[in-house]
Amino acid sequence: MATGKIFNIKEITTDILKSNPPQLSITVKGNTRTSGWKTGQLIPRFNQTHPAINGIYEFDFVAQIPNGITLQVIDPIVTNFVLTTIPQDLKKIIVYAETNHLEKSFDTIPALKAAIGQIQESTGYSEDMNFNEAFSNAIHNLPASFPDALESIRVVEIGALIGGIAGIKKMYVKIQSNQ
Repeated sequence: MATGKIFNIKEITTDILKSNPPQLSITVKGNTRTSGWKTGQLIPRFNQTHPAINGIYEFDFVAQIPNGITLQVIDPIVTNFVLTTIPQDLKKIIVYAETNHLEKSFDTIPALKAAIGQIQESTGYSEDMNFNEAFSNAIHNLPASFPDALESIRVVEIGALIGGIAGIKKMYVKIQSNQ
């Protein structure tokens, strides 16, 4: 069956899949100009011989064009694509349809940057319920950086583990480092 670009794109959503290495799931919603379009898919405009340029990963949203009689209605369609390896240079995803395109930018999404290794996370603990001790322990647990690198570290969570038969009582501090 022949394929063609769908009529328009309405929404792009992404999720980081919990895997090793992390994967990026891209879900795109759009519309076809008639009924009967099937098997929507995102076709990458990049590959090994034609890599993405400047961290911009482009896709065409295509589907199987219906044969025969169709209803002349705008019909919704959804597809999903998984980037099995999240590119280190990923800045933006652009998805093209027949009449428009949508972009999803990743410049400021901490979870994505953490998934591709640009943000490191660490948790430190203190059995004395001491913030300074837990914070220092979290910094100590970060992967080594360049000797002269300036890191920005922020506290993303503070909490405590209390209870249980063993009588656990310790504070934790979770931090993120932009390396």
